[in-house]
Order: sequence, then C-alpha cells, then structure tokens
Amino acid sequence: MKKLNIIKSKLVNSKDGKIIKILSKEKLNKTWKFGEIYISTFKKNVVKNWNFHKFQTSSLFALEGKIKIVVVYKKNFKVFDLNEKIPKTLIIPPKTWYAFKGLDKKNSLMNLSNKIHHPKNSIKKEIGFFKFNWNK
Repeated sequence: MKKLNIIKSKLVNSKDGKIIKILSKEKLNKTWKFGEIYISTFKKNVVKNWNFHKFQTSSLFALEGKIKIVVVYKKNFKVFDLNEKIPKTLIIPPKTWYAFKGLDKKNSLMNLSNKIHHPKNSIKKEIGFFKFNWNK
C-alpha cells in the first residue's frame, strides 16, 4: 500500500451474534504479505506516542471503544475516528507519522501489519513532537 486508505468492513448479523469481516485479500495490494497482528489497549484520554514505520504498512481496526487516529499525510493532519459500532480499517502506508487517543473508558486497537516490527525500522516521538490539538 502506497497511500492512506479507509476500508469499510462487512457486518453480518445473525440470531446468535455477528461476524465482522475486517479485511479480505481482494481489498489489499496484491504484493501485501502478512507480518504480525498485535493489539494495543488503553484508557480514555490516553494519547499514544507518534509512530513512523520505514517499511511497515499498518492496518488499524478498533476492537473496542472509540479511537481518534491522527495521521500526518502530505504535511497535513488527517483525523480518523474508528469505533466498534461502525467497523472499518484504516490502512497507513510506510513512512507516515501517526498517533492515537482513546475516547471511551476502554479501547482496543488491532494492528494487522505486513512486516514483523523491528525497533530499528521505526521511530517513536513524544506526543508534543507535532503541534496537534488533541482536545478538539
């Protein structure tokens, strides 16, 4: 993936519950490969530091709560709200800064990555590194 993208998930309700089809291979670049999946959990108003992955594409999906994700894309801030009620996946390409904040009491964010995370291939910065107003 070379561009920022949001993909709506398919929600299938049944009498026993629901199925959320998060992503399918047809929605991703044909050269996309699986690396790892991890889940971040965080409380309300916690803002996670800025992340920059040199080679990794991150596919973010809210499992629980509501999460504000801010991406620095083409020198501008782009804001995305992910939540469990309206399932969608945010695809963040390599070489893109992003950070996120929990808006509900409990929040869980899943990251499906095309590469295994190696600290030498990523940069983290304190939340004040970019001048974004997280309170608006």
